[in-house]
Amino acid sequence: MQQDNKNYVFYDLETSGLSKQFDQILQFGAILTDSELKEIDRLEVRCRLQTHIIPSPRALQVTRVSPASLVDERLPTHYQAIHTIYKKLSSWSPAIFFGYNSISFDEEFLRQAFYQTLHPCYLTNTNGNSRGDILRLMHAVHILAPDTISPVYDDKGRARFMLDQLAPNNGFPHKQAHDAMADVEATIYLAKQVLDEAPHVWDMLLATGDKKGVQDMLSSQEVLVLCGGSQGGTMSGNVITSCAINPLMQNQHGVFDLNDDPEKFFELDTESLRALMSSKKSPIRKVYTNRQPILVPMDDTPEHLLPSDMSPEDLTAKARQIRKNTDFRLRVSEAMVDESNSEEETLDEVELQIYEGFANRADSSLMEKFHKGSGQNKIEVVRSLADLRMKRLAQRLLYFEYPELLSDKVKNAMKDKIQERLSLSEEVPWRTIDKARAELEHLKESMKGSEGEKFVQDYESLISSWEE
Repeated sequence: MQQDNKNYVFYDLETSGLSKQFDQILQFGAILTDSELKEIDRLEVRCRLQTHIIPSPRALQVTRVSPASLVDERLPTHYQAIHTIYKKLSSWSPAIFFGYNSISFDEEFLRQAFYQTLHPCYLTNTNGNSRGDILRLMHAVHILAPDTISPVYDDKGRARFMLDQLAPNNGFPHKQAHDAMADVEATIYLAKQVLDEAPHVWDMLLATGDKKGVQDMLSSQEVLVLCGGSQGGTMSGNVITSCAINPLMQNQHGVFDLNDDPEKFFELDTESLRALMSSKKSPIRKVYTNRQPILVPMDDTPEHLLPSDMSPEDLTAKARQIRKNTDFRLRVSEAMVDESNSEEETLDEVELQIYEGFANRADSSLMEKFHKGSGQNKIEVVRSLADLRMKRLAQRLLYFEYPELLSDKVKNAMKDKIQERLSLSEEVPWRTIDKARAELEHLKESMKGSEGEKFVQDYESLISSWEE
């Protein structure tokens, strides 16, 4: 896949906690580079805490964010910050978006932020954009070109790839780890080492940066090596062939490990295959084409990753057995459908409804008007939205950003609803006051000295503000 004409966007964010749906971005950093990783532009944004979100004290401790700074009115609001981010990233597009562990974490936070502020949420992989994950690149280069990057090893001899440890271990003085912009700079530094010293691995990253490239590899290559973590946490390569596609989730493919004998499984019925696939030692595993799996054609694979007891011809013959067995492939496809998720489920919380369909064209146009319009126009947009998710999010934005447009009755009702949400004692997926107090109590032992005591005092004041 030719991507040479595109620029790259490296980004990172720091958040109020780990919940992609119920925490928020607090800091965002991004650098636009050319294809040689030379900087063109950069953006750094911090913002205030939203009134319906309680931050994790542990997250603030790790990122060195003062609780008092979260209510600093000199900072932009969350909506203002996300709108700035969206406009800047749009102006940098089309590009390839990179982060460090971004596909599993940062990407989902960014989508939620766009969704919850009425922006198109798939910016990084639509309209000519694609994405990649430099953590996957580190895994790939460790397996395919091990002299390029020096990983950090744990006490069991397993390679570890935490950015705050990996960057210094490879010559980057990462003194501001967990600062968004510092993490972006560390990520670019590691990427540049691979681009310079193992360009074939970099090209492989680009080739799997969009799901179509991965789908093409799975369909056209009879034998591939899937690189990644194995049992025990070590990094290795498994020789596989494609054997199925989930009919309800086209991005999820089934692959068969050619180290095993496929004939042992050809006669299993659908339920037996489903049970097999749920076991840790299953020869059939799931690969997500939109999550940048590390796939290498057999002809490009280092010899040490191929089975010593099978020739390339033996592997190809096994792969063809599987690919020609239509009945087996059909049963694997049926087994991949998770019965617990086969029926539509209604989720009450609007944050959890992000993937319940796209906004239609009329609503998309109205959301654009929301960002540009005057106060009265914003009210008209909220009234006109057909998608109930977007209407709820727009109403919430009016309360957060433009309370002067709302009646006292509506404002008081919204305030009471937020207070009720944060005061719940039952188990809920967001952080409540009780959960925050318990987490802080657990941390107090490690928060010694004047700085630690100040943090605890400021956080307790923050909690008290929600109880008033």
